[in-house]
Amino acid sequence: MCMTKFSCPTCGHGYQDELEVLDEGEMHDFKCENCSNPFHVLIKECLKCTADTVFVWREKPTWEAVSILACSSCGTSYSPPDDLQDEQL
Repeated sequence: MCMTKFSCPTCGHGYQDELEVLDEGEMHDFKCENCSNPFHVLIKECLKCTADTVFVWREKPTWEAVSILACSSCGTSYSPPDDLQDEQL
């Protein structure tokens, strides 16, 4: 897995997960250090092409929104993360 990069959806402030501490398939809640707005990040690895895709939302997405995500590299659909299936996002 390569270093994950993403930006605050409000102000565009960039972040890098250089140490790869963000778990794949787990919703991560952030508060931007630049604009103080909250946002949410989900990292998924494609089972078909092994590419990582980073999804970022201003507001916590619904289970339905997460269930329709697809790989940005090959377009393969993801199934919802196991730990998110049984809880309301």
